[in-house]
Amino acid sequence: MLFRSVVTLPSGCEDEYKKKCRAAPSLLMGGDFGRVSAPRLVSYTVDDPDNGDALFGDGDVLTIRFDQATNKGEPHSDFEQAGVYMFTRPGQEQDGTAFTRPQRGMSVDADGAHGADFYAYPIGASARDYDTATRDGRVGYVDRLFAFSEPLGRDYSGEWIDASTFRVFVLIGPPATAAAAAGLEAPGLRYSNVTVRHTAGVTSANFTSRACNLTWVEEAGMLKTLLHEPGTVNSTALDCALQYAGSTSPILEGSLGVPTYPLLTRFEVDDVDNGDEVYGAADVLVIQFHIATNAPSCTGTGIAAVGCLVVNGSVVNSADRKSVV
Repeated sequence: MLFRSVVTLPSGCEDEYKKKCRAAPSLLMGGDFGRVSAPRLVSYTVDDPDNGDALFGDGDVLTIRFDQATNKGEPHSDFEQAGVYMFTRPGQEQDGTAFTRPQRGMSVDADGAHGADFYAYPIGASARDYDTATRDGRVGYVDRLFAFSEPLGRDYSGEWIDASTFRVFVLIGPPATAAAAAGLEAPGLRYSNVTVRHTAGVTSANFTSRACNLTWVEEAGMLKTLLHEPGTVNSTALDCALQYAGSTSPILEGSLGVPTYPLLTRFEVDDVDNGDEVYGAADVLVIQFHIATNAPSCTGTGIAAVGCLVVNGSVVNSADRKSVV
């Protein structure tokens, strides 16, 4: 529990502030001292880099973010354990909860509708195990990690941008007519979400997302060791199980694309050699647009070459295709 606070004092009150000065209001400490819970999804956003249309489809990019650094779902084992029990069936999921052995309430009915399933180690999903040169490999890898509330389309790929961010690139989106005929909605703002699969093996980057039988840990005198040196604890003996991400994201936010014409956002002049203080030869004018353009060119020489684009300038195909110089 966080309860410590910091008090600020007016200058000159350090020695006898209690008698002469009134302390400024204090602030309670925020933040955390570390987390041992499973990673959770905190955002799900979409962007259409080229603003080609206002619908979900080809070229759109989805970004999925966790609340902490993860192991990126890389296949792994956990000490001497053979595997873990997890609730992963529809309606039975318990976010991130895993057990080293069967627990009370895990009994399975005759129809198999209740209880937890056993998943043998190693657990995880690595891009190395998929042929990302093929559609099945690309889609298979993404779908091994995440379950989307609506189909993303026929072809898409994904990669970890960093330890807490996964990005999906839509290569061939869902055909609008086919999706409508099948009664399927394409992903959209304000209703779509994504869920990380427990069996993808996404846990904390340093493998400290674990739950233990604290009674056994305390009896063994290992609580301090567990908290500060989790790698030295035998998980099987102390009934410690890694906890896996399995949360559902907030609803999809961002932009599906807003077709528009380029707008001027920058108009600057510079004298590269600082030869004088007046406008003249060798001065450079920079005009920039708010989005990438097709960087058109004109025929002719001198003013005629650029007169169709700007006044008193020449076109330069800059790296971002947004600047005219």
